[in-house]
Amino acid sequence: MTHWQDIDKDIGDWITQDGVEQFKKWPCIKRRMVVSPNARWLETEKQYMADVKEGWDATSIHHAYHFARFAESLDIRIDEIASIVEIGGGYGDACNVACDLGFRGTYSIFDLPNVSKIQRFYLQNAKCSVNFITDVAALKHQYYSYPSLALATWSISEIEDAETRCDILMALNRVDYFLFALQGEWNGRDNLKYFEQWAYWRLGEWKLEKIQHIDDNYYLMGRA
Repeated sequence: MTHWQDIDKDIGDWITQDGVEQFKKWPCIKRRMVVSPNARWLETEKQYMADVKEGWDATSIHHAYHFARFAESLDIRIDEIASIVEIGGGYGDACNVACDLGFRGTYSIFDLPNVSKIQRFYLQNAKCSVNFITDVAALKHQYYSYPSLALATWSISEIEDAETRCDILMALNRVDYFLFALQGEWNGRDNLKYFEQWAYWRLGEWKLEKIQHIDDNYYLMGRA
């Protein structure tokens, strides 16, 4: 069983015990999907943004920071994007933040089955159309309105199975813009080398930027 399959099983056990409504209290969610309000780098991200929406918590600010970096780097705002596909969507907060920033297109989230159950609950009143995907074959047959964005923050970079990772990246071949966040190294694997090689063969305009306030972490952003 892989790292994320372990987490999905844990989430499934909690759903059986508590029901999905209590998900924010679960240790597996707090540990993997929630940003602490005491995170040492949170103030850096708040200061970077011109507008922090009322009601945003630390997790939302973190997601909004990703979008702000993307907008500055590639000169396109989230409200100018027509469709988003997110690989590994946490409990759905990035989708809500995108909507808060004016996104009104179709937002697709590819994730594991039990994580998807949480997303369906959390995003039931989302301001955009949300599509939930739990199968790689279905991901490969998705079509996206132009301009489209693939969002993957510490998700593809943490997939241990090389074939699954490759299949997911291949499924994104029809996407126009990319916003990835990744560790320089994960479980002994050189993520930087892997994603630099992928971007080279994917062609397009790519920028690999160090996240200065989070050690050994990077953004890979680009347009195909």
